[in-house]
Amino acid sequence: MSGWSPEVLEVLEASGWTVGRRVGTADWRSMFEAVGIVMHEAAEAFLQEFGGLAVSIGGPGINRAREPFELNPELAWGEDDRFSEWSDSLGETSLPARRAG
Repeated sequence: MSGWSPEVLEVLEASGWTVGRRVGTADWRSMFEAVGIVMHEAAEAFLQEFGGLAVSIGGPGINRAREPFELNPELAWGEDDRFSEWSDSLGETSLPARRAG
């Protein structure tokens, strides 16, 4: 049992997600490590399961309209300073964020 609501499962499955999905993260990891950004274990686990999914959703939401999105860390390329600021204010590391060394 996944623990997802039927609506969330329907959206995820329509996007290509399956229970036990695992995709490689080596390319994403090496891309960010090349510029000194470390991928922590939680980010890697998330990306293994959900990385690369493009979610096509639309319609009304609770606080804002639902809109399509992609779970692709390459789309955040060049935004490491923004993630560093968020990480500092949260006291938690978000990807991309922490610079090695």
